[in-house]
Amino acid sequence: MNFFRRTLFNRKLLMLVPALVAALALGACGGSSSNERSEPVSEHKSPLFSVRGDWAIMNGEITSKIVDQLNALVAENPQVRTIVMQNVPGSLDDEMNLKAGLRLRELGLNTYLPPGSQIASGGVDLFLAGKERIAAPNVLIGVHSWAGGGVTDASTLDRDHPGHKMFLDYYQALGIDPDFYWFTITAANADNIHWMSVDERQRFGITTRAANDKELNMITAHAQNNRELKALFTQYTWIDSPNNKPIHIFAASDVSTQQIVKARSVMGHYLSNEQGVLNKNAMANKLADQQAGLFMFAKEADAQAAFDGDFGELPLAQHGQDLSATEVFVEGDVRYMNRKPPVARDATYEEVLHLVQGHGLAVAEPALQQRIVAQANRALQSKSWRPSQDDINEWSAELDDNGYTSLNYEYLAAAVEGYYGLWGHADSGLDGYAGINRARQKQRDPGGLALIEEVWPSTIVTMMPISPDFPAGETFSLAFDAKVDYTHQSQFLRHVSLTGRNSSNIRGNDYNNVLQGNAGNNRIDGAAGSEDTVLMKGLRREYQLKATDGAWQIKDIVADRDGIDTLVNIEKVQFTDQVLKLSRPR
Repeated sequence: MNFFRRTLFNRKLLMLVPALVAALALGACGGSSSNERSEPVSEHKSPLFSVRGDWAIMNGEITSKIVDQLNALVAENPQVRTIVMQNVPGSLDDEMNLKAGLRLRELGLNTYLPPGSQIASGGVDLFLAGKERIAAPNVLIGVHSWAGGGVTDASTLDRDHPGHKMFLDYYQALGIDPDFYWFTITAANADNIHWMSVDERQRFGITTRAANDKELNMITAHAQNNRELKALFTQYTWIDSPNNKPIHIFAASDVSTQQIVKARSVMGHYLSNEQGVLNKNAMANKLADQQAGLFMFAKEADAQAAFDGDFGELPLAQHGQDLSATEVFVEGDVRYMNRKPPVARDATYEEVLHLVQGHGLAVAEPALQQRIVAQANRALQSKSWRPSQDDINEWSAELDDNGYTSLNYEYLAAAVEGYYGLWGHADSGLDGYAGINRARQKQRDPGGLALIEEVWPSTIVTMMPISPDFPAGETFSLAFDAKVDYTHQSQFLRHVSLTGRNSSNIRGNDYNNVLQGNAGNNRIDGAAGSEDTVLMKGLRREYQLKATDGAWQIKDIVADRDGIDTLVNIEKVQFTDQVLKLSRPR
């Protein structure tokens, strides 16, 4: 007799709540897209497993094919060490699912629940098979009773009923406390779901350890066997294209986690699909089809040496762009906050754009590329862009595979940096570009401004991390203040997250912000937006909320997670299981 755990009848219920968390927190790294379409939208049905580095990303319902799918996965991808379960709502065939779990344990694979992920029912059974069972704080783990074979609900059966044996034997083989099984069938009936609290997960040993910082940010090891790649890069992440292929990001060991996340977030922004701007699907697909990649080095000299050596001859390098850690200023770090010379400049937006334009836009959108070339020439002629003659000569002599010189790439980077406020504090922009802000662009380079507004959103739509070194007691502001240099750039951010443990603060701007605190005690002010949202990492029932001094105080009862935060001008709080609308505190 076959027994099975039913997946939720309302699949939308299971997927809806964490969607924004996954999309923003993972920066288009295979997460569900938010209703703001902040990442490329898939055009194809995804397979159950998508291999990324030494991870296999799992999305979908478990069927009777699961054992064959698992065996095929490891046969074709022997480098895989971890099954990353992003959205696994349950199983249609529990007998085969439990066999797959035993096979997974036999293979010695780990299981991991990344930020914003959700598993339920048979998905939980499969997760328990991991040699290591790893989880981010903000995940949903759902359990309920099973039904089938004439049984309407397993909780109604006597404990010695044979229907329980298959599950009890499975848990015993994995070393899982059998009390967990009895908990699952009484926590919710077969047609409902119970989301497990942190306390419940700890009681039954659901996870063996918490995710580390790299895992939380979807950074793993690459799976390239090439000697040069192995020697140069130890870290890997990606952005998923609409055709379900990765756009690579490789990083050296000295590049920090937050620098990698920033570079990925900028790339995700450039490839975002927002209402009223160019659809980027063709662009993203071209990048992925060409195996395009961003290569992050510790310093520029390392990049120069690598591209001049054997690495530069590799096919991956032919469609690659370098970016040095010395050029990546994470929001809130000392270099980002201090815009005065001799501080170098943040080149993240420029170098990532070179990759996106050269291997995506120029190939997928040739008519648009020709307009950029023409506008670069107009900007030179009108002297709204004034690079040195030596630079002009050098860039004019450099030809890419598409027959374009570097001149138009450098122009577009200067215009985009001006548009997003990187030079608002200065007298002139990149390579003498006159449009240090949008008002000046409208005066001096209206054609360039119009091109940018046609292609990209007016604000940065991906989540940006704030450096863990941002000081306690200080407020990172998204609101423009002419006296504070960094706000020329931060005014165009919409979504930010505090990292680390410092009790620092966030102030939003006029947009509808999504804001996230850290493990410290934070003051989070949404400012003038009409629908500002704060993200929490746990279930609603794990927090205490009270009005105090014209604000809301929200206390996380789970230690070392969200701390005690003060919320001002916040309209919504998004927990992992529900969204709470806040009224004006009295």
